[in-house]
Amino acid sequence: MGYAGFLIISSSSSPTFSLLMILMIMIIQTASGDTDLQFNCSSTSEKYTESSTYKSNLLNVLADLKNNTSPNHGFRNTSYGRDPDRVYGLALCRGDVFSFDCQICQLAIYWREYCYVKYSNVDFFGQIDTDNKFIMVNPNNVSYSVTKNLTAVALGLLSNLSKNATANNHMFATGKAFEPQESVVLCGMVQCSGDLSKHSCSGCLDYAMNQLPKYITENGSAELFSPGARTETGSCC
Repeated sequence: MGYAGFLIISSSSSPTFSLLMILMIMIIQTASGDTDLQFNCSSTSEKYTESSTYKSNLLNVLADLKNNTSPNHGFRNTSYGRDPDRVYGLALCRGDVFSFDCQICQLAIYWREYCYVKYSNVDFFGQIDTDNKFIMVNPNNVSYSVTKNLTAVALGLLSNLSKNATANNHMFATGKAFEPQESVVLCGMVQCSGDLSKHSCSGCLDYAMNQLPKYITENGSAELFSPGARTETGSCC
């Protein structure tokens, strides 16, 4: 899956090594395989050394995430070690992919199409992080006119999916909506990280939807990655 451009916004006030949670709005395509999306390492974080206790604890956390993230709506969070070298880790697989695809992409620490892994020396479980986000746009992948009505239908779809996601235990939902002016069927997906409460999931999705209208209107497709949740919407074909 190719993208025409990136707008990356990243900042952090805490000494963490972290990756971004995903909130996506995009044109849905048939995926031929998992792809790299984004890696983020906090520039303000303290760096660990090769022989440090922190690195040893980190390797234990990553091994745990790789081996124990469940294949069905895969999610796991864990921690290892003692302060100040304690490591907190989280892994989330997309709710509509097979376990094999999910486990392949857990061999490294980054965002991929099918999963994401985050680790930190600070307990981030259950917290919404709005300091780190990036937006991916692909204006060349749109075969229809982007109107205000289409943007409204896309955001309405995300709003409905947000309600559906927070009403089930997996906090995952998919759906479709029809835009009559361009005769476009929009598909959407919403997923929140399993460490968030349903209230926090709703708040994370609301935050993302407030960021999206400009990019949908300008590009027809956009992906917004934000810690805590993932959504996508766009033409089904």
